[in-house]
Amino acid sequence: MSCLCADVFLGRDTILSKMSENLTVKVRVGVDPSTRSAAVDFATNDPLHAHIRLTVNWKVVGPFELRPSTIALGRISPGDFREEVAEIFANSMAARGQLRITSVKSTSPFVQCHIEECSESSEVQPLNGEKRLAYRLRVRVDAIEEVALANAMVTLEVQDEDDRMLNEAMLLLPVSWTCLPPLFPEPRTIFFGSVVSGDHVERSLAVKTDAGRDVGILSAECEGEGLTSEMHVEVGADGSDRIVVRFIAPLTTGTYRANVRIRVAGESDAVLNVPVLAFVRK
Repeated sequence: MSCLCADVFLGRDTILSKMSENLTVKVRVGVDPSTRSAAVDFATNDPLHAHIRLTVNWKVVGPFELRPSTIALGRISPGDFREEVAEIFANSMAARGQLRITSVKSTSPFVQCHIEECSESSEVQPLNGEKRLAYRLRVRVDAIEEVALANAMVTLEVQDEDDRMLNEAMLLLPVSWTCLPPLFPEPRTIFFGSVVSGDHVERSLAVKTDAGRDVGILSAECEGEGLTSEMHVEVGADGSDRIVVRFIAPLTTGTYRANVRIRVAGESDAVLNVPVLAFVRK
């Protein structure tokens, strides 16, 4: 045998001509989902078949299966939340109570999880003859922080009937979402970096919607102590409005901060603020 996870049993050592014998292969699968194979080699006194190899393949299916295997919630407005339900199916060993899910954890404080065990009732439908609906996992994401793309991992731990943790049977559920306001500046901040006194640098910014479209800009102004800047609105190569912010570094070295206030076309109450930061050196 090429694999220690399998045993071979042959009914007898000598097989006469035109006779046959049953070969029994037993594999130890555990609970680690994987695809495996083993080779069984035979040596015979047959000059035409001195060596015979039998390849054994098998697939280990985990005790539980998540459907869907990932949750992508898309865009959630700031301050809002969204919920999704995943179903967990159990194979025959887990369905008999030998294995169970004991805890649910999330890597993000904005992701809350609650697991519900399904009772033996009409709602528990068999799957592929061997699996049944065992749990429902409710996942709620609260959009507190603005983020272009957030990812979290939900972990479901599995124990056997002796309360031993089975790390190889652990379930992982990736969760992703975005949290953007209806209107936002791009970029969110302007950082000029380190600028030599007397020099000038430029940066441009636009206003976008949560659908990725550019928005027309009515006006923009810059306010901040010690920061001299010039701004104008121009039309970019793609036909969208851009604000060009030109920072003129003063003779005095130090850190300079300001704020760009933008008024958007068609949004009389929408005023966006973009922080500006620069370091002036000799």
